[in-house]
Amino acid sequence: MKTCINMPIRSSRNKIILTLYLVFAVYLIYVIIFLASMLFRSASDVKTKIRALPKYMSDAEIDKIRVLEVGTLQQQLQQAFGKADDNKNGYLDKDELSEWIQIKVSEHITVGVKTNFKVFLLLDKSPKDGWISMEEYDALFLSSRGAKTEEDLSRSDREQLMSERAEFLELGNEEKLTIDELLTFRHPESSHAHLLARVTELIDTLDEDGDGALSVSELGQLSDPAYRPSEEEAANFPVSSETEMRALHARLDTNGDQKLDQHELLVFADPRHVEHASRDAARLIRLADADGDGQLALTELQMHPDQFRMIVDARHRFHQPGDRR
Repeated sequence: MKTCINMPIRSSRNKIILTLYLVFAVYLIYVIIFLASMLFRSASDVKTKIRALPKYMSDAEIDKIRVLEVGTLQQQLQQAFGKADDNKNGYLDKDELSEWIQIKVSEHITVGVKTNFKVFLLLDKSPKDGWISMEEYDALFLSSRGAKTEEDLSRSDREQLMSERAEFLELGNEEKLTIDELLTFRHPESSHAHLLARVTELIDTLDEDGDGALSVSELGQLSDPAYRPSEEEAANFPVSSETEMRALHARLDTNGDQKLDQHELLVFADPRHVEHASRDAARLIRLADADGDGQLALTELQMHPDQFRMIVDARHRFHQPGDRR
């Protein structure tokens, strides 16, 4: 009789335990699905941000658009003109010129990053300690000028060496450079560390409410006649009116929250951003468009060879003639 009474009790208890297990299993599945969806969303956000950043070019892409620096500058300009003229109508409109400038800047940035590691290994040898000393860099400078000592340099080259030494000391820790500092020293336009420092400084200067982002009015300080922008600020934001600044802010505000956060400003600070190429193209067309048709013939372009050097090699957009870094 006891056995008969205990069996229903045990059966009821088993059902309760089974029900609890099922409830727990359903809850666990729900939690797993929720966490997976959050992780997927986070990964998607990261991918979206990565896609917003310009990409480095492959060797094949570089070979396709490289302009051989042989012959006269006029011949090099003709070669670059032919590559930039997408529709082969014998003219460069603003879109074609802008796209070509952006491509050449991307080539320059990519080559700067790729060669930096090779240059670092080449220089870091006496001693091989993971740093570049000023003496090691001086040896590269002299070699690039075909000189053995400073006395063998021309006056202009000696002045350039003094200028580069001053930059070296400003960057170097104990008069030495790491591989990242070497990139900032040789190609600041290619260095993410340099770009980040510029963006951080801009936000610190203009961010009045301390939220880490720039509103239209905060960025608009750059167009205020009473404000004295730095040389880099003036170069990146060459707008003279509040209307132009509002339009630029809207173009850069990719997430539409009415503010420019660090990421949006960092993407814009990259020299490969289309905004810079578009601005360069508009400036060059204003300079060389003799007949006022809004596009450039080869002859118009060749009338201003020095100003158009950047379409042959974008190095000329970032470095002075005596700077061979």
